Amino acid sequence: MTIDEIKVMIELSKTLHFGKTSRATHMSAPSVTRLVQRLEDELGCRLFDRDNRRVQLTEAGKVFQQYAEQQLRAWSELQVAISGVKGTVSGLVRIYCSVTASHSILTDILRPIKDRYPEIRVALSTGPSEETFQKISDDEVDIGICAYPKAVPSSIKIRKIKEVGLSVIVPKGASLDDIRSNALPFIYPKSALTRSYISDWFHQQGIAVKVYTELADVDGTMSLVSLGYGASVIPSLSCASHHLRDQVEVLPMTPELPSLKVGICCKKKVTYPSYVKVIMDAFPST
Repeated sequence: MTIDEIKVMIELSKTLHFGKTSRATHMSAPSVTRLVQRLEDELGCRLFDRDNRRVQLTEAGKVFQQYAEQQLRAWSELQVAISGVKGTVSGLVRIYCSVTASHSILTDILRPIKDRYPEIRVALSTGPSEETFQKISDDEVDIGICAYPKAVPSSIKIRKIKEVGLSVIVPKGASLDDIRSNALPFIYPKSALTRSYISDWFHQQGIAVKVYTELADVDGTMSLVSLGYGASVIPSLSCASHHLRDQVEVLPMTPELPSLKVGICCKKKVTYPSYVKVIMDAFPST
């Protein structure tokens, strides 16, 4: 069984979904099915109980999952050892971040890494920022980039990259008074951290907003605000570079909203693969 096949089996044991595994591993669903069938034939037992509604690990499947994860860890350790012998840093680093971070922050991180360590390969996945810590804890990714609160899980190692301000945006010609009077409803961000910051600010100012909807993506938020459907709050970096920037107003806020602390993080370990260590070490300890 190859390392790529091991990775497919680990992914399937976590998602318990052939379609999701196919998309995540860039392997067709029939190929995933054939891989499972071949391994079950070789082992002489079923690894998954499956029907049209669900997929479940058998007891033998749970044992196989542990074996596969051990083999993947051993492979990573081998890569680190070989890198040390060669005097180079190489390997595949799995990075997770939000779409916003991939547009505005990731390039600044990866460009010097690529220049200095060209043999490091990157597998990038994107999604909600608040899922970063869980994905790292579950060993789905090696490194995450996210906005983080004051309380960070003890199992997570994080280093600050920068602080990003928050911009309250309204349609052209609108003002804070329109939000205060409920003439202009508010489009809340789905990000728990950003939502808590703006909610606390409204509470401190005695403003009870009329909620229009919740949105996770910056593009959708900018579109609705520019069309006059409501006001909202987004990271200042995203606002400044957005193609609809001239179609909205950015309100001056007194007092200012707290800034988002954006950091790079990984799981705390005794030792790290060299390709993780060199990326984390590019940022000073916080």
